[in-house]
Amino acid sequence: MSSPTPAQQVAHTGQAGVQPRRAPVRPEQAAGSSSRAAPATDQVVPPADLPASAAGPRRWRALAVSLVAAFMALLDSSIVNVALPSMERGLGASAGTIQWVVSGYALAFGLAPVPAGRLLLGCGEGAWGYSSNGIDLRDECNISGAGIGIDAAVLALHRRNYLIRRAPPFVPLVELLSGPRAGGSMAIETAEFGRTGHVSARVIFGGAALAATSQRVADETLELLLRYGVNHIDVASSYGEAEVRIRPWLREPDRFFVATKGDERTAAGARVELHRSLDRLGVDHVDLWQLHALADPIEWDVALSPGGAIEAAVEAREQGLVRWIGVTGHGAQIAATHRRSLDRFDFDSVLLPYNFVTMQNSYYAANFEAVYRTCQERRVAMQTIKSIALRPWKGRPHTRSTWYEPLERQKDIDLAVWWALSRPGIFLDSVGDVELLPKVLDAASRFTEAPDDAAMSTLLHRSRTEPLFV
Repeated sequence: MSSPTPAQQVAHTGQAGVQPRRAPVRPEQAAGSSSRAAPATDQVVPPADLPASAAGPRRWRALAVSLVAAFMALLDSSIVNVALPSMERGLGASAGTIQWVVSGYALAFGLAPVPAGRLLLGCGEGAWGYSSNGIDLRDECNISGAGIGIDAAVLALHRRNYLIRRAPPFVPLVELLSGPRAGGSMAIETAEFGRTGHVSARVIFGGAALAATSQRVADETLELLLRYGVNHIDVASSYGEAEVRIRPWLREPDRFFVATKGDERTAAGARVELHRSLDRLGVDHVDLWQLHALADPIEWDVALSPGGAIEAAVEAREQGLVRWIGVTGHGAQIAATHRRSLDRFDFDSVLLPYNFVTMQNSYYAANFEAVYRTCQERRVAMQTIKSIALRPWKGRPHTRSTWYEPLERQKDIDLAVWWALSRPGIFLDSVGDVELLPKVLDAASRFTEAPDDAAMSTLLHRSRTEPLFV
């Protein structure tokens, strides 16, 4: 028995112009031969009078639309990674404004994807929808239109990542999917920064983390800081390109309390250094200018004597170039040195190391407590550093940008940060490594109470913590 002709198949359906949506016939079946079995009755082939050239253009148009959709997805990536950051920096647009811009763009793309694909390909219910290889072009129309819709979804996903500023490695995947925690609980608690009256997040961003990063990484860090409510930045003229990296962040007035530091010990050198910092930051004044790492006895005496850096600092304050003056330092002697500094000059802030292992040194602990009491009495802001320090590198490969080996595991960082924040009134300068920064901020955002000494002693033994300063 010979195979039925296409015309007979059409007659069998009872419709002359509309094919039922059934499985398309493979080319070898459509060709037919006396040696092959007849096609199954539920298979449909194009009508015999469909020109061979009719399906070809539709097929190519389907391919073209699909390629355009793929190209637009790549273009969206470029828009998000290049145009939006430039828009935000150049216009001073807030994150909320950027969200509206991208949401509108994504909505415009998402409203009419499938109709657009069908119009482009001329896919109507009355059109023969078969390509020369037996593929239903009406399905291709829907697929192509959906491809444009996927483009909008890709853009929406990029918007999500942009608002978190390339979440990995900064934001855990669970936070990427869930977004900010309900009730604003992600924001870190705040406190008055000494006598300045500024209400700062209790975690201050330590700009040393940006010393050798790109502007893109710096901008990603900015979004992370804003996510946690960090509104206080501490940099230094000696922190590589850190001052330059935060310059775009300062175009929006009063977004951050800005502090920087100088290493010059003479008044003449300090004046030059301060003006260089102002130029690099792109501002006409800073909130806090600090004498950096003032620990060496000879340098200390030079800096705090007539003709020293403190003279330039007071002069700058009178000129409106700086609002407040502070002092910082490192080492096992620095708490005692800060006591002398506060006796010599009425500083507005101090900065020094503070962690559990360092406070096991009775000499350091006694002087730290004395400085703490003085700061509380005189409303001097007290900043602490090295909260998650583990030990010196001691020849081991440096796997982080910090000059010391830091804690890595979240549960260890939690304990260290919580212990530091448990002392009322102090501020914690964050870690000098952008990849560890999210862990510190996350720990601070979840702080409720101090871990006990037993938990901290267990941490010291488990992690083999060693003091940085002896």
